[in-house]
Amino acid sequence: MVAAKYQQVRLWSGITSITLNLALVWAAAFLAPAMDDLFLEWPIFILLPGVLIGAQLLLFPLDFLTGHVVETAAGRSEQTSKAWIRDWLHGVIRYTAALTAAGLIFAMQPLRTPIIQTVLLLLLGTIMVATALCLLGILPMHQVLRRSPDSRFSAAVQQELQSLGMPSVMLVWIDDAEPRGVNGSSVDFVKSHTVLLSASLPKLLTPRQTALLVAREIHYVHRGYRWQSLLICVAWLLIGVGIGWNLPAAEGLQSALIPMAFVSTWCLAGLFIWPSLSRKWMLAADRWLASKSSPHEVRTVLQRVQELNATDETLGTWTRRIFHPIPPVNDRTHSLQ
Repeated sequence: MVAAKYQQVRLWSGITSITLNLALVWAAAFLAPAMDDLFLEWPIFILLPGVLIGAQLLLFPLDFLTGHVVETAAGRSEQTSKAWIRDWLHGVIRYTAALTAAGLIFAMQPLRTPIIQTVLLLLLGTIMVATALCLLGILPMHQVLRRSPDSRFSAAVQQELQSLGMPSVMLVWIDDAEPRGVNGSSVDFVKSHTVLLSASLPKLLTPRQTALLVAREIHYVHRGYRWQSLLICVAWLLIGVGIGWNLPAAEGLQSALIPMAFVSTWCLAGLFIWPSLSRKWMLAADRWLASKSSPHEVRTVLQRVQELNATDETLGTWTRRIFHPIPPVNDRTHSLQ
């Protein structure tokens, strides 16, 4: 599959999935009184997760098509159907547990005593922070490998980091089931001590290229971009939760689903803000990396990563602004000039 076609499929499948998720949540919210009447004997802590699981089952064909069939056809994944379904089920369990907890907290909002409301808001805030950490890739969702797939490669990367004047870091390898993809991120906030990298990376990049990417992650943390990302994401989520908490009171299943539907829509609105800041920080980090080595070397690495990840070379203005926190490679290489 051609990279441009692959990225178009990924973009529109993502937009479709988000749209359908929101539509299903709002539909469930409006149909909640009918469901309350139909399942009169069911308590909300049983009915709510049932509704959430039902929505995910309706989306399963789309998820399987875009998340497994397309990825396999494009050569982006070697995962078996059985393994993909197992991971999908794990995701559904996490999704259902988090949203059920949040929904039940919203449903308990009429308990107006200050202590109970404070405890409920703290629990809801914890769920939102954990969600933000997952969205930013700080909490890894992949299998972490205990040992390096190639100890000599790791040692060579550390040597290259020293030649760039960067501190040594712990390299932790993740198995993300993507044979040709290059992924990596720091899990720290103030000083980068640990960097997660794809286990397939030693077969795809040289130690020097890997060291450049690791150095960029270290700089990203040291400049405070990670902290700013987390604060913006959490603040946006908490503002949405605060508004959802103060929506007019509803009864039964609607007391949980209406605030959840609003917060989900609020998070979608955040996609119009977050990508612009992220692009600015990423371009600044690229320019810093070029100052540590050379624009030509950084350009070569960025183009190699784009080739391996089958990302876009260029994007339309509105697509770039809304759904792409990572600038296309042409924008990144041009900023180095």
